Order: sequence, then structure tokens, then C-alpha cells
Amino acid sequence: MLKYYVLWMIVTACTVQELYGAYCLLEYNARLSLLRILANRMFSNQFMLILATFLFTFTALTGPIFALSPADINWNDLERRGIAALDANEYGVAEPLLRKALAQSKDFRPSDMRLAKSFAELGRLYTIRGQFSKAALYLEAELKVKEQLLRNRQYECISTMASLIQFYFNYGMQNKAVPLTEKMLSLIENKSKSKQAPIIEWAIACDAVGDCFYAARNFLLADKLFKTALNIKVTLLSSNHLSLANSYERMGNLSLEKNDPAQAEQYFSDALRITEKILPPESQEVHTRLDKLAKCRSAQRQNSAKKVSTAPSPKSDNTTIPFIIVMQKNPKNL
Repeated sequence: MLKYYVLWMIVTACTVQELYGAYCLLEYNARLSLLRILANRMFSNQFMLILATFLFTFTALTGPIFALSPADINWNDLERRGIAALDANEYGVAEPLLRKALAQSKDFRPSDMRLAKSFAELGRLYTIRGQFSKAALYLEAELKVKEQLLRNRQYECISTMASLIQFYFNYGMQNKAVPLTEKMLSLIENKSKSKQAPIIEWAIACDAVGDCFYAARNFLLADKLFKTALNIKVTLLSSNHLSLANSYERMGNLSLEKNDPAQAEQYFSDALRITEKILPPESQEVHTRLDKLAKCRSAQRQNSAKKVSTAPSPKSDNTTIPFIIVMQKNPKNL
């Protein structure tokens, strides 16, 4: 994995300064660890000794040329201190530090990922403080920067999109959630049609967003999201994975809301079958799914009884057969 990460750094770095800056951001011990891992995994010790000598010599000689700019150094320091204060619940300290870091990033390119990081941390700060409208602006800016940076790889923004959609639902901005959800689904669908296999994080994102739409009783989008998640899981996971049972349960709940207990019974049966293979009989998940399956079957019986009771009775024939009494005269009286 390490060699692919190093290759990714080289390919995606836009300038020599950015590549060198990424290396310099590592602490001294981290650099030694990186070189040691490379020595053990990729190259001979003699080769790595030569490579290590070259890298440290290169660092010493070209440091003044490719050194991080004052903006880089200041941003790193401000952002690090701001995040530490935010994590320590020192919001009054964190806000000016993070805002200064954002101001310092004005020298960065619009598609610099550090800019997205600044927007994200300020969005987190204002969410905690209950300033949701302001937080939304920063979180939307974070997504925009990532989309600009990734361009043709915007499917890598799916997790960020899902987080923003959940933010919209949590803080009364559901009207913004629908178009972003449709965009997210479109990215997943287009990528699924390509040769590259989907990743499980997309299924997690679809389930989380689907739960939001289900709670809001938007069953149309919830159905699309749950089915997309289920299809990804079927592709990537074993047939007895507990996450599949969770998806079947979601689909069963949705089928009940659509008044389709027969379909719901099938989903709940699949969910219970998988759960019983993995968890002990006394687990809460087994009890919950048994209960849902029983309620589903009870609902089907009630529906069947209603159909029988409301069925029209067969038409009765009201034609009467005349009853004719024939009185015969007594022959003796004739």
C-alpha cells in the first residue's frame, strides 16, 4: 500500500514545491520510519542507504529553494492550534485561529485541499455553536473546493456530500438536500457502470442519507438510496454479512410503509435468516427482526380477513315458485 501512496503523491502533486512540502510536513522520526519501511518492503538495504543519503542531502541543499512559504508555515501552525482548541472545547480560542488560517490560505490555489480543510473546520465550529446558516456556507465551500480539485474524480466527494445532506436534514434545510442527493446517486450510478468496482463507503453513505429521507417520509428517494446501498453490498460482501441483513430490514420497513406486507415479509425473512447465522438467539437484533416478521405476517392475515369480509355475497334468486293448491272435489259429493 505504501508504494501506491507514494506514487499517488508523485502523480497528483502539481509542483515540485508541493511534493517537497508534503515530505517536509513529516516529522523527523516519521521520515526515518518511512525510509525504514521502504527498506524492508521494497528495496535492498544498500539501495536504501544510498536513497536515504540522497534524500537527506537533497533536503539540506535545496531546503532554502523549495522551503515552505511563510503562508504555508503560518497556515500549518494556525490550523493545528485552531483544531486543538476546537477539540478541547475552547471555542473562543479556536475561532480566531481558524479564521486567521483561512485568511492565510488566500494565497493558495482555489483547488488546494488545505483550503477545503479550513472551510471544514470552521463549519464544524459554527455547527457546534448553533450558527447553522453560517456553518452551511463553510461546509458548502468545502465541497466546492474538493469538486474543483478532483474534477473527473468527483465520486471521491460522495462521503462529503452525504455528510452535508445529513447536515441539511438535521438543521432544517431539507430543501437543499434533494438536488445534492440526486447528484450523489448520479455519481454512484455512473461509476458503477464503469469497470471500477464501487466501494463500501458509498453504501454506508446511501444508508445514512436514506434514513434521513425515510424519517422525512420521502419514500421515493429513500427507496432509491436503500436499493443502491443493497446492490453495492451484494457486489462486495459475502451473502451472510450482517450489513446485508440491515439493508433487508430497511427495505422491509419501507415495504410496510408502502402497504406491501408480502414484500416486507420476504425482506424481513432474509434479514432474520442472516442475523440468526451470525448473532446468538438472545441478541436484540434477532428479537427485533422476529417481532417485525411476526407483525408483518399478522398484517397479512388481517388484510386477508378484510378481503373475505368485504367480498360481495352471492346473489340470491328471488324468483318464487308458485305454490298451487289443487282442491279436488270429493267424488261422493258429485
